[in-house]
Amino acid sequence: MAKKPSGKAETPMPAIPVDLGAFTSLLFGRVAAEDIAEHDSGDLARFAAGALRSLCAPRAARSTRIAVRDEALDHAGIRREITILEVVNDNMPFLLDSTLAELAEQGVEPRLVAHPIVAVARDAAGAVTRIAGDASARAPEGTLRESLIHIHVDWMPDPAARERLVAGLERVYADVRVAVDDWSQMRMRLGSAMQAYRNNPPPLPEEELAEAMRFLDWISGDNFTFLGMREYRYQAGDSAADEVGGTGLGILRDPKVMVLRRGRELVATTPEIRAFLNKPQALIITKANVKSRVHRRVHLDYVGVKLFTADGRLDGELRIVGLLTSSAYTGTAASVPYLRLKV
Repeated sequence: MAKKPSGKAETPMPAIPVDLGAFTSLLFGRVAAEDIAEHDSGDLARFAAGALRSLCAPRAARSTRIAVRDEALDHAGIRREITILEVVNDNMPFLLDSTLAELAEQGVEPRLVAHPIVAVARDAAGAVTRIAGDASARAPEGTLRESLIHIHVDWMPDPAARERLVAGLERVYADVRVAVDDWSQMRMRLGSAMQAYRNNPPPLPEEELAEAMRFLDWISGDNFTFLGMREYRYQAGDSAADEVGGTGLGILRDPKVMVLRRGRELVATTPEIRAFLNKPQALIITKANVKSRVHRRVHLDYVGVKLFTADGRLDGELRIVGLLTSSAYTGTAASVPYLRLKV
């Protein structure tokens, strides 16, 4: 069992000069009023001091710092314990929604959520040398935008549950980082596949190719969040799918990561994919068998693009996984290229 928080002891403050009042306003300034209504100014200042300590802890570049701590609240003689989760990271897309999705997956309900973007300068060892305030729009010269996630949940007395939460979040942030890092490369790789289709059209029906290209143009817009990409080669008459070494991007960088399942086993290909290779189609659009840890905890959308040799022979597949964006769901299926032919 975790030790119960003993009271309202002062949290040690960082050595650099920081206005705690201003930092408290920064931390809770965008939190819904009803979420902080039960806390007095002393509570909020104490929470902010703890968050400041997390922010000021040494952190290497491109790393994540996760802290789980407890606080005891005493209002009108009623004592209550809470657990506070704090995460400091380089500012990136998808951090907060991915965090909340992991909490939901583990059955942990957030009671208060704060997520300021803070302008921070660190030295070569990762120690904070300056905090320059709000960086939701931009960071002052000499600082970087850092994400500070501060979440209150019901007290978690079980050490194993806390460890599971931290381990799950570490996996989430690793996936977020590689997806964000490789986003531009994934778009470029898709662009090169499309250019190959244009320069040397494969031996597929003309209408099929035209509609497939319209769909790839559509997902290249704001209709698809690219999370992973990898190339495969298929040998004629062989059911195996051979990964092309070094082509993995995003969450598919790691060659051990699979997104398809046969029964309970994760596999590189399935009968559905093999059947697609034998059809006069450029694309397969389906759902992967695993869920995304980035952005939304739903099954990944899967787009397979056939790859051909210069003389028109089927050579392999460019496998793309990600999530259709909210804008893609605002229209009807009949308006989506390629998919509209399936309706």
